[in-house]
Amino acid sequence: CCFFFFFKQKTAYEMLRSLVGSEMCIRDRYGGVMPCGYDELVALPGIGPATAAGILAFAHDTHGVYLETNVRAVLLHEFYPECDGVSDRELKDLPVSYTHLTLPTKRIV
Repeated sequence: CCFFFFFKQKTAYEMLRSLVGSEMCIRDRYGGVMPCGYDELVALPGIGPATAAGILAFAHDTHGVYLETNVRAVLLHEFYPECDGVSDRELKDLPVSYTHLTLPTKRIV
């Protein structure tokens, strides 16, 4: 059996519009300084949970957990084989939840 996963990619114009919108919000709301809180980051245009977790991890050296695309595809295949439009919120309530991961306390290089 062959599985194909299709998703809508943002166009270059949509990405640019989000980037400009984020820049304007950072300038106007935060005085030009990138916010370091998760809620503030996801409130910016074009910044979702995964991007916010990445910014927190790489720019602020804090831990962040998000559902990676390939892991999400496996979970959808195994737990929701006949469903379309399953949200990450639904996936986080699975018995084998990625939210129960124990993160190391020391940074591994």
